[in-house]
Amino acid sequence: MKGKQILIAFIALCLIGAYYFFFEVKKKQDDKKSEKQKEALFAGLDKDKVSGISLFGAGGKIELKNEKGSWFIDKPLRAPADKNFIDEFTGKFSSGDYKDKLDNASFSEYGLVTPAAGVLLTDAAGKKYEANFGIPTTTGENVYCSIAGNTTTVYIVTGILKAEADKKIFDWRDKRVMGNIDTPAVTEVSVHLKDKKFRIVKGAGGWSVAEPFAARARADRIGGLIDTLRTAQAKSIEDATAANLSARGLGTPSEYILFREGKTEKKFYFGAYDRKKTTVFCRGDYQDGIFELPDFFVKNMQKPEDLMDKRIAPVEEKAILGLDVKYASRQLSAVKVFKKNAAPSWEIKSASNIPGKEKSSISPSSISYGLVNLEFAQKIDEKNGAAAQDYGFASGCEITAYGEQNKRLFTVVTGRKLADKDEIYVKNIDTGAVFTTASRFITNINLPGLEVK
Repeated sequence: MKGKQILIAFIALCLIGAYYFFFEVKKKQDDKKSEKQKEALFAGLDKDKVSGISLFGAGGKIELKNEKGSWFIDKPLRAPADKNFIDEFTGKFSSGDYKDKLDNASFSEYGLVTPAAGVLLTDAAGKKYEANFGIPTTTGENVYCSIAGNTTTVYIVTGILKAEADKKIFDWRDKRVMGNIDTPAVTEVSVHLKDKKFRIVKGAGGWSVAEPFAARARADRIGGLIDTLRTAQAKSIEDATAANLSARGLGTPSEYILFREGKTEKKFYFGAYDRKKTTVFCRGDYQDGIFELPDFFVKNMQKPEDLMDKRIAPVEEKAILGLDVKYASRQLSAVKVFKKNAAPSWEIKSASNIPGKEKSSISPSSISYGLVNLEFAQKIDEKNGAAAQDYGFASGCEITAYGEQNKRLFTVVTGRKLADKDEIYVKNIDTGAVFTTASRFITNINLPGLEVK
């Protein structure tokens, strides 16, 4: 009987708790949501569904349109727009609220009869959200604002919203001169600059330098080169009139970079340099205009030798799933561990003759990274008796990398230091080739007890 009473009391307690949650807690949550909705300047505006923007302010009248997912300035000129800038703009208005409101207010007192700035946002369904901005409040941080359709209420909002309407046309433009380059689709890059002339091509076997010499190239570095140029942002943009083209050295330019995407060519020209501003003027076929870029995009561009694949074991890091390391009577094995919803991590599975404190300092990821970026300084010519020389490999560090299903990818072994250079000998066991590489490889993999000798 006692147990039955306890059960009845427990059920009653659960019912009371459910009632409290659904009728009290939930009501408070809904009330807060409703209150927040009332404070929103543009209630119901979804930033991701905005399809049109019209505004006027210090920058004049500007209209923008979203056309099949891409934003364009439609007036006062036709040009690609900066999507990231627009995302920030629409985000500020979709989350913007008013600080206070004045009912039955006279618009003339707050500069709202002839407003200084205004914004009109249109969503995909055709619903419009419009606000006009008047004079600032006495503190200067906020401004008076009116909402279209309401002629008796004045709202007080942050001055940041008015500042958004005051942006200049340059702020809204896509400032990339090479914004139409699709990095994965590029099959050729031809560079024709005053101090750099080379051509790199992508074939079935990957990227290679075609001119001025033939050599295998690193895909990651070429991808980085293309992305750097593709995302380069202009510091200024001016009209491509005949007079401006001549003044900026773009009348008959001799310097250019050509990108080929299959059969399609995209060419970008470089003109005069401004030494004081450290900029260069250029133009292309992505959008009309003369773009002023920081000149380091050109001056710091890699040379073809920098793009060569000089890796001693040309394997991508993601392919390395296991490591075996042997040196100075020490040994360790490590594997890459994959867990759901987490980045891969390394785990040491076994270690011999390595004290616990030293073992904890070992980073298999540093070893893996060091291996895939191990580039040679010089390849030893075996025709000159290189095979017969003692490079110190017998007392060096031997590292084997494994891939899927524990398949061995490659093995390299380090040797002694060169007498006259800060370099060490390294051998690729699989190919038998002997190289020299920077001594810092030993330092970078950070194995306790392993030193450059």
